[in-house]
Amino acid sequence: MTDLDQELSALEDSLGGGASDTDAQAIEAIAMAAKKAQEEYEEAPFEVPKQETSAQQTKRWTKYAKEHLKGRTIKDVRYMTPSELSDLGWYSRPIVLVLDNGTLLYPSQDDEGNGAGSLFGNTDGRNTSGITDALTFPVLRR
Repeated sequence: MTDLDQELSALEDSLGGGASDTDAQAIEAIAMAAKKAQEEYEEAPFEVPKQETSAQQTKRWTKYAKEHLKGRTIKDVRYMTPSELSDLGWYSRPIVLVLDNGTLLYPSQDDEGNGAGSLFGNTDGRNTSGITDALTFPVLRR
């Protein structure tokens, strides 16, 4: 019996023999949703090892990045729309890179997507002073 099955069984037991048809339907709906979520989790695009060295983590994320980005072409550059901001619950507008396959890339302030981030880079050439030019694509306020 899985942890999920045990929790659902405990929920049924807590309702006792007096569970109504509505309670039973709710339990069944919860069970179906939980099992679907568990299946989707198990079908994740990659599995994270329980103990992973820094080198293994770098290798895994590099592979992920190459699978999604290598060979792609930036077809458009724009700032995030108010609708996209609303969907993410953000208050600032980051730059958006639109790739040839429709993928949208945009910087976030952290791995959890808690807000827009600035994009930084360097040119591959040097300016007249012999220094590589730094690039900054700032976050815009609404």
